[in-house]
Amino acid sequence: MKLHMDGARLANAIAHLGCTPAEADMARGRRRALFGATKNGALGAEAVVSSIPNKCATSNSAARNPAIFCPRCASSPRSSFCALEENRWLAWAARANAFAGRLARGLAEIGSIEIVHPVQASMIFAFMPDAMVARLRAQGASFYEWAPSDGRRTLVRLVTSFMTPRATSSG
Repeated sequence: MKLHMDGARLANAIAHLGCTPAEADMARGRRRALFGATKNGALGAEAVVSSIPNKCATSNSAARNPAIFCPRCASSPRSSFCALEENRWLAWAARANAFAGRLARGLAEIGSIEIVHPVQASMIFAFMPDAMVARLRAQGASFYEWAPSDGRRTLVRLVTSFMTPRATSSG
């Protein structure tokens, strides 16, 4: 394979763009891409999305689809990939994206937080004051520090998922 594109967030991009997997990736000259479905609700599953005719389609719907999903997982391909065949993956990705937008809007209302990039999928990159980062960590928040502190603020990455709760307690 000449080019590998990590597909862990491909579903979120497709939900944001409103296109098919083939349109999202294959239009850029790639003939195959990895579609990581585990982070989007499928149990331990990945697939190869291909614009090349493929003989490993797992269902009639996959055989008719120009972007064929070919399971590469330890569990049953049929049970893991029903999320793909029934387009649940797209609804779950759209849900994660919507929660990221909601979270970003709330964070933007806090004067000391700076949202660094437009929120187009399930990730938010924001500068937060170091004291706020420490308080959030002390309260059990889990997030990735994308860049080290400059002595007053830290760039963090926040990620929402299909499992993000609609409401949280403010304990």
